[in-house]
Amino acid sequence: MKKYLVFAQSVFKERKAYRTSFYLFLISEIIALFAMVYIWKAIFDNSSEIMINGFTYLQMVFYVVFSTLSFRLIYTDVDRSIATEIMEGSISNYLIRPVSYFGKVISTALGSIFFTLFYVILPFLIIFFLMYQKAIMSFGFTLTNVSLFIVTILLSLTVSILLDFIVGLFSFYVTYMWGFLLMKETLFRLASGALFPLSFLPSTIVSFLQKTPFYYMNFAPVSILLNQMDVYQAMNVILILVVWILILSVIAYRFWKKAIVHMTIAGG
Repeated sequence: MKKYLVFAQSVFKERKAYRTSFYLFLISEIIALFAMVYIWKAIFDNSSEIMINGFTYLQMVFYVVFSTLSFRLIYTDVDRSIATEIMEGSISNYLIRPVSYFGKVISTALGSIFFTLFYVILPFLIIFFLMYQKAIMSFGFTLTNVSLFIVTILLSLTVSILLDFIVGLFSFYVTYMWGFLLMKETLFRLASGALFPLSFLPSTIVSFLQKTPFYYMNFAPVSILLNQMDVYQAMNVILILVVWILILSVIAYRFWKKAIVHMTIAGG
């Protein structure tokens, strides 16, 4: 257990060491977040309707904030780290050590997650609370909704790590991964509702996304938090996420075994 803790600590310290880069990133995220809020303000100000697709302006502000933060939490960048290790050949070093490579991946992901939680999400929440204190206190957040939100986010995080692990392993077969990873991130943002609520999309597209894990990784948890889904729907989301975890675990295990064989045959 201690050897995996070392991996998590090393990632946390590495992120913390690049303070200038981190502060620039934090400022850019804050600017992007408030830009989205003011864009929606302009949309509501120029609309004759109080609600747009089931969202009031205040609900939309909350959605933009919590969706951005939850996406930032579940986006671990594991696939990029795996791709780098495969392309540099350093992944072979972990295969000869008495450690599980997947355990190492989870540990580094946790280090990244805790850094994001303490140095990105908490500062965001403090600023947001100070700006919208009265609205937050009167919104009607319940302990049940908050608890279900936390559970679904933890499950979403597991799904995200498994997906990133699978995507990262494509580096064994794809020569140039960075364009592929950029496309994956863009699609992930769109399909998970990080850019806007998925309810704004045509029903046929929403129906398709409900057959993928992306619908349940960001849009659904935030909808639960904002009382857009009842307890029955929330429990259904949890069940679907558990099923996706089981499916992706099997796929990740089999893909990993094939990738190792491929690397061995290739002389890795």
